[in-house]
Amino acid sequence: MKVLMLHGFVANYNEVPPGDSSVNLDQLASSGADYVFTGHYHKRCEPRRLNGSGWVATPGSTEIYDFAEEPEKGFYLVDTEGPKWTWVPIEPLHIMQQAKVGSQRDMDPKWYESEAIKMLRGFIDELHSLRKQGYIRIKLEGTLKEGWPTDVSEDRIREAARDPLLLWVDVDTLELNLPPSVARPMAENTDVAEYFRDFGSFAEDIREIHGHVREALEEEASTKTGLLTATQREQFITDWIHRFEAKTFKEAKA
Repeated sequence: MKVLMLHGFVANYNEVPPGDSSVNLDQLASSGADYVFTGHYHKRCEPRRLNGSGWVATPGSTEIYDFAEEPEKGFYLVDTEGPKWTWVPIEPLHIMQQAKVGSQRDMDPKWYESEAIKMLRGFIDELHSLRKQGYIRIKLEGTLKEGWPTDVSEDRIREAARDPLLLWVDVDTLELNLPPSVARPMAENTDVAEYFRDFGSFAEDIREIHGHVREALEEEASTKTGLLTATQREQFITDWIHRFEAKTFKEAKA
């Protein structure tokens, strides 16, 4: 019996992220393996018969590694007579939860902070009832009455609800809008360089980097999170640092 274990995506079997490499089902069939077991893809896929002979199966990860993942985890047992496939569920060791704090009315940063703390304390109670450790991402949505998203302190939220079962808290303020009175670049045709004109010629670099980032987000962003991968972001970070370090600003000259 031939068994092939592969760490990689399988096209038309796994949901392959745009731009990621993969093999296809015909390539797996041509390997001559009786059973192909694949990893890297964290979701469970039902076993599939390959063209000609052999089977492919992706059991998915045995732990929850991402906030977007489904909680069901497990592995396959295979009786080669048939074959007969049996799914065996297993209980993940930790909890990963996403929660939202939002309001239809404009609220100040302290309100969002207070509601996030309430949400966090409720999550801690859940961890104690399940006797598990956990991670939580609290997403803030709405419009601020005053102040800035950075006025919502992730440190204060963490300090208000410390617990040994709480492994990590992530506070997402990307959907927290500035007060209506605050001008900000929103329109598609907004020239971001205007907002950084005090930086002199460096405003042109900002405009260029901003354009590249927007193009990358439109073409390559994750369909689940709307974000770029760490590898994709790294090239923009490197470019930014290189340009910034190459500039000499007025204050530095003085």
